[in-house]
Amino acid sequence: GHYDKAGEHYGKKPLWRHGDLYGKIHMQAEMDAATIGSNAIQAAMMQFGGRKAEHPNLWGDIPARPFIGLSDEDRSDVLEIIDECLQRAAGSPG
Repeated sequence: GHYDKAGEHYGKKPLWRHGDLYGKIHMQAEMDAATIGSNAIQAAMMQFGGRKAEHPNLWGDIPARPFIGLSDEDRSDVLEIIDECLQRAAGSPG
């Protein structure tokens, strides 16, 4: 691919070589919500993917490589933690 021709070898995790994408993940927590996102220019393309037909500047179709979000297991764990906290707050032994 393009990176190989340029002598760039990124491995299995795209854009982790320099940490550009990873380093631009931001979190905002409030009492009743948490927001996680990235202001990196390539973030949306990495998260959702894109087709060259829709974005002529791409080298080719880009598959979605979600890097922000919760897996089903994460979601279940978060809900379990919230439930335990609510039970403790209500005075229940949990």
